[in-house]
Amino acid sequence: MRLAARMVTLRLDVRWGRRLLWDPVSLYHQMVIYSPAREFGASWAGAGRCGNFSARTYAKKVMAMPESPDSAAKAVPPSAHPHGDTGTRFPPRYDGPKLLSEALTQLTRGEEAFTRDGPRADVEYRDLGWAAATGGAIGAKHIRAIQPFDTETGWHWHDMSGHFIYVLQGWIKFRYAGVEDVATVAAGSSLSQPAGVAHNVVGHSDDLELIEINMPAGYGTWEVGEGGGAGGHK
Repeated sequence: MRLAARMVTLRLDVRWGRRLLWDPVSLYHQMVIYSPAREFGASWAGAGRCGNFSARTYAKKVMAMPESPDSAAKAVPPSAHPHGDTGTRFPPRYDGPKLLSEALTQLTRGEEAFTRDGPRADVEYRDLGWAAATGGAIGAKHIRAIQPFDTETGWHWHDMSGHFIYVLQGWIKFRYAGVEDVATVAAGSSLSQPAGVAHNVVGHSDDLELIEINMPAGYGTWEVGEGGGAGGHK
């Protein structure tokens, strides 16, 4: 009853310009954006999948939406919009649409041929052109196996701020420092690798094919001791 009373008495007098936020989606955003998960220290990344925040979270406290729609847009946790699109309810982050000459990234097509210019002899690499398109902010490679896997990469780490893979075919297995189990990624699955953490590729299928994305495009690789200990630059 107390929860129901608090929800009924939720003030709806917050204005966006001169328009009241009465519709259900706006109310949902008010509750998600200003859920007390932030106030009480809960992790936004793990607070809910696909924006599904628990009623228990809402019951603690509901706070008003800010006057600035732009700040509201930035405050929406990523999980509230699983496809990354906040729609048109919030203003754009910059003026648009832009002319092609003003684009924030360049129009490029990943049409490079596969090469063996890479650290592993059992795979070949194809640059997808993302580094050129983003001014070096993001790199992407198409990687596929050309020989059976016979040797682990050894423990190493990269000075990346983001490291992701999407497996197109086959499977690949990793070990990560601090993680007991082997991480297996199969066709149709993706993996966000913990950036900066030492890891070891311990196996892959003969037909492995994947997309690797890294931020920034240029990075260094350092070898480390068994299990992720100290080492030198590779």
